[in-house]
Amino acid sequence: MSEFNFERSDAIWELKADIMKIAASLCIFSPLCFLSANLFMYIYSAFSKVPGKELSSRFIESGFYPFYLIFVTIIPIMCSILLLNKLTERKLSPHSFKPTIKGKTFSLFVLLGLGSIYLSAFLGDIWSKFLSQFNLDNSSELSIPTNTFGIIIFLICTCILTPILEEYLFRGIILEKLMPYGSIFAVLTSSFLFAIMHSTFSAQLPIFFMGVVFALLALYSGSPAASAVVHAVNNLISCILSLMSKTDYYQSISSYLSIILISLLIVSAVSYAFLSNKGALSVVLKKCPVSPIRRLVIVAFCPAVLFLIAIFLVTALLNLGG
Repeated sequence: MSEFNFERSDAIWELKADIMKIAASLCIFSPLCFLSANLFMYIYSAFSKVPGKELSSRFIESGFYPFYLIFVTIIPIMCSILLLNKLTERKLSPHSFKPTIKGKTFSLFVLLGLGSIYLSAFLGDIWSKFLSQFNLDNSSELSIPTNTFGIIIFLICTCILTPILEEYLFRGIILEKLMPYGSIFAVLTSSFLFAIMHSTFSAQLPIFFMGVVFALLALYSGSPAASAVVHAVNNLISCILSLMSKTDYYQSISSYLSIILISLLIVSAVSYAFLSNKGALSVVLKKCPVSPIRRLVIVAFCPAVLFLIAIFLVTALLNLGG
């Protein structure tokens, strides 16, 4: 009995330390985004004599905006990755994206994940309607530049760099770091942290759902590669809809996209059947000597996690007011 208590005590202290390291590395993300955004807006307003009411729209059309996108979307994620790598004594390596499965099996995992995009959109629609009853629906369209160079940079940042970096951070480092404390705990905790890094109330449920899907894809396929592909496709669909939202083709594209997403859902179900038949969905669930309630309390009352939640609430309320 004493040996079990000793192991449990060690696990509690290790979990507290790991949660603190993970949340602390994420705490720099939102402040860096805020500072970068305001810095670029200040520089642009100083060099351009644009009235305050037109500043935001003119800024998106300017040559500053592509560089703003790089600093606001890429630099903060890189800083969080580098800090967490330092705190966990982990080396940044491209081999983290090397899946343990290849060929058709990897493709089936990607198809399985793509079907979740439709479910995420469905959940997001229900969640937005629920929040609108309390005036908390702050969903908005993506701010996409109007010039060709800006659109190219936007697509590279949103559909390539961001999915790769976010999957490396949340599924490559955080999920892996939390796995010794239980597989289910690792999936749910990493998905929760992934969700609160997106500062809108309306995005929380669908992003948490997608976080769970991404985590399961990484868990079963052995790397964040499959989840990065699905993440990139999800972002690309959002970008296409935003780009076409102000054109005459929006309604027809939306209807075709719905058909495509429903088809992907069917393909996803077929992929699940194939993978189950091949035994590719069997994974050893890791257990932890710390009880689920104790693990939940450790996460909920971690000072860095509380700070993250406070940052999320402030930025979400500011976005709601804007």
